[in-house]
Amino acid sequence: MFKSFAENQLDAKIKALQDDKGGEYMSNAFIKFTDQCGIHRRHTTRNRPQQNGVAKRANRTMAEDISAMLYKAQLPHSFWGEALAAQIHVWNRLPTSSLKRMTPHEVWFKRKPDISYLRVWGCLAYVFVQKDKRRSLQPHMDKCVFVGYPSGYKGSKFYNPTTQKYIICEHAEFDEHVFPGLAKYKVTSPVNLTPPNSIVAPTLDLLLNLGGDSDDDEPALTSTSTPPPTFTPLDPPVDLPLPERPPIAPVVPPIIQAALRRTSRVSRHPGKWWKVKHSVEPPTQPPIVWSDDEDYADAGPAEQANSVVGTEPRTFKHAMQGPQSNYWREAASLEYNTLVDNGTWEIVDLPHGEKAIGSGWVFQVKHNADGSIERFNVRMR
Repeated sequence: MFKSFAENQLDAKIKALQDDKGGEYMSNAFIKFTDQCGIHRRHTTRNRPQQNGVAKRANRTMAEDISAMLYKAQLPHSFWGEALAAQIHVWNRLPTSSLKRMTPHEVWFKRKPDISYLRVWGCLAYVFVQKDKRRSLQPHMDKCVFVGYPSGYKGSKFYNPTTQKYIICEHAEFDEHVFPGLAKYKVTSPVNLTPPNSIVAPTLDLLLNLGGDSDDDEPALTSTSTPPPTFTPLDPPVDLPLPERPPIAPVVPPIIQAALRRTSRVSRHPGKWWKVKHSVEPPTQPPIVWSDDEDYADAGPAEQANSVVGTEPRTFKHAMQGPQSNYWREAASLEYNTLVDNGTWEIVDLPHGEKAIGSGWVFQVKHNADGSIERFNVRMR
């Protein structure tokens, strides 16, 4: 079977076989088979295993690996076949000194192996239970042990300790830090929260876990230390009256009230908008001279007053012709350069029959807490 598989996959012929003259290689049927296929036979001499060192070294490596895998996974020796199959599967995907910068898997299949699906052998796995295998309100996962990579399947192989059956599934969650072995996953009893009747002295293990020092003046406690004696208050004499205690008034913590933070900005109530006259009296300060822009000309009297008194222009032309034009130009240049550096847009031709979405500038003056100007802020919308 191996001869047919290897020759079909590699498109090559097996030309020679080297063995140690073991019984499985020296039967009449095997000798007749190799003679018919034209396979040359080579044998090692008696008691000289070093003449077949490659096979002997491989056997030793596999035996040591599966021993460590079974011990770490806390599984019995009956799982040695599953451990060996998983070890060979991983071993073929590891680099070796006999191949330069290649793995056996890459030499055989002519492509680099995918190792993203590899997991720690023997770890805990929560295997998905398909809908037709469970009833209503039953758990959707089974706690199993990961045991390998089945050949011919796109999934992993698991062992369920409860049902004692193997499962092949492609959907599972692995906990590679837990090795349950063959535990039945019994629920542990709840912790007894009742305090003990007597005080138990701490043991040496507890002191070591808590990081206690052994160089203290007091002697270290051991696990055989007896609990310290408990002391009870002595009863007062019968012939002496008990002193009366005055009632203790409850201690009320003082109420600390933090001072409220108040802004220095003067709050003004809104005016009576229904009594605003259509004519606006000239302000006390000299007005800001703007150009004859359409937006400003079409604005109402109240909007014109806000534009004259305020320092935040509504259009780019207003900003560039006002007294703070230098500040607005610098802030606008910073905003534009930031958008260009971030690649916000790409200049393309407008498709035929389409209408471009308009944009504009938003000018805003940022103030500090004391009312002074912090910066001139410009954003494109």
